[in-house]
Amino acid sequence: MKKTLLALTSVLMAGSAFAQGTIKLENNNTIKTGGVGTYKIPIFIDNNKNGVMDAGELGIGTYANTLGQTASMGLFTASNQTVPFATALFRSDANGAFLGTPSTQTVTVPGAPAVTFPSLTAAVWLGQTPANGVSGALASWTWTVTRSLGGDPGGGATPIIPSGLAGLGDETTSAGLGVVVPEPSTIALGVLGVGALLLRRRK
Repeated sequence: MKKTLLALTSVLMAGSAFAQGTIKLENNNTIKTGGVGTYKIPIFIDNNKNGVMDAGELGIGTYANTLGQTASMGLFTASNQTVPFATALFRSDANGAFLGTPSTQTVTVPGAPAVTFPSLTAAVWLGQTPANGVSGALASWTWTVTRSLGGDPGGGATPIIPSGLAGLGDETTSAGLGVVVPEPSTIALGVLGVGALLLRRRK
């Protein structure tokens, strides 16, 4: 009986020692790298390309709503840039720079134990998950987690509270991350230019 208990204890300890790490997918009240205070990581359409969400610039969810679409954020591991291990929808109202469905969630990071600092990629897109993953996203940012992943560190230690997206964006200014999309006028000019070139070749 004692041997059975010892074997069971060993298995349980081994299992917890390799417990997968967790992270919070949220961008409104992310705990800073130092563990003190929070900051915001708004995702917005950066029309003037200055890296700051200025008056009149829309959150990506708000922008998507004007097109009759939704906007999403997904997290990817360094080894799998095709399928996100977590996704969430942005709000479609005036606060569309922030996630809303859900606004926060704790997710498991595949292949990364608790108390590790993996390299992850956050990507955003309009509509459904892009078929090509990160390469098909509207924008993406790769960073190394600056606060260790949460979860059970094993050895009977107290489970660690999951960290958020600390290290992504500017923790000092909460400036967020800008997304640049082609303006309709730019696309139209490009099409006209190609058309004019084809006409010249025919002549």
